[in-house]
Amino acid sequence: MYRVVKVLNNNVCMAHDKNGVECILVGKGIGFGKRQGDLIKEESVEKVFYVKDTENKIKFSDLMEKVRTDVVGISEEIIAMAEKIKGKKLNEHVHIALADHLAFAIERISMGIDIKNPFIAEIKALYKEDFAIAEKALEMVKERLGIYLPEDEVGFIALHLHAAVENAGLSVTLKNTRLVSLLVSIIEKISQGK
Repeated sequence: MYRVVKVLNNNVCMAHDKNGVECILVGKGIGFGKRQGDLIKEESVEKVFYVKDTENKIKFSDLMEKVRTDVVGISEEIIAMAEKIKGKKLNEHVHIALADHLAFAIERISMGIDIKNPFIAEIKALYKEDFAIAEKALEMVKERLGIYLPEDEVGFIALHLHAAVENAGLSVTLKNTRLVSLLVSIIEKISQGK
């Protein structure tokens, strides 16, 4: 049994497990109608996430104070979907990085600021599976939050997912993407005789 600490959305709750350890629960409808202190049965939970690293616990706690709970909730659903599709556990830092990124992207969109992803083609080619998951993530954001994020965001989300799978920092993944882009550009110039 889990005891609800906070409902993030209909499918995601923060809770305490039987040992009183804080965790994030994901499952169809587990947050619907729940309040702080309510119990959730183990069989209704599809995925349980623990933020174990002390530094990440502090960062996640800070995130919960400044980011809308529905954004954190959708982020957790995306992470659960990605882990299910990839059959791998993602690095725990993605719980902070993805929610923070989505919150910032939503804020930019609401302010009318459009940021382009110069590596969208390379990301789509290099990280096909992550890109496909990120496309589904954008659909989830649109369906659940009523917010349309542009395709450029698919690339950014794919980078976050890929970095979390490979346990590499986002900067390393982006550096590799830039390198591929540069190589493609050089090859194109050589093939055109320039």
